[in-house]
Amino acid sequence: MKRLLIALCMAMMAAGAWAAAPDKGELSFGASAFKPDDGKTAWEAKGEYLIPFGHIYAGPSLSLFNGDGFDGGAVGGALELHFGKKCGPGFGGAAYKLFGDAADAAKYTYEVRGLFECGSEHAFVKFIGREVYSKAEDGAVTEPDGTRFDGFVGWRF
Repeated sequence: MKRLLIALCMAMMAAGAWAAAPDKGELSFGASAFKPDDGKTAWEAKGEYLIPFGHIYAGPSLSLFNGDGFDGGAVGGALELHFGKKCGPGFGGAAYKLFGDAADAAKYTYEVRGLFECGSEHAFVKFIGREVYSKAEDGAVTEPDGTRFDGFVGWRF
């Protein structure tokens, strides 16, 4: 029951933020491959819907991944600051709650991202470089073992 109430509250907050947003939101899909120093290549697919508030974009984010001996996904939120309206650099961050096999190794992940986005009024491409930190159940934080790069395509509506 508690999870249902939390989900309903989050949906109401998202709907309120969407209604108050003065500009078009961004729906984007991306993919990446990452090879840690001590493992095999991990694949990730990610989707985000970011709502603009001036140059600040915020919204939900979902990712699914498959790696060496684990698979799963993450659900959370992302926040970005863009220095251009349709084209330009930016930076931001995201926080995720893991599920699937990955939740056995870490409870949460946090990322710091630098980005470049360029496009028209209706579509864009975005390139992100990010460092991902993970936090285990016992509170131990794992440092990133490499920078991850993602390519996104998106639509503004």
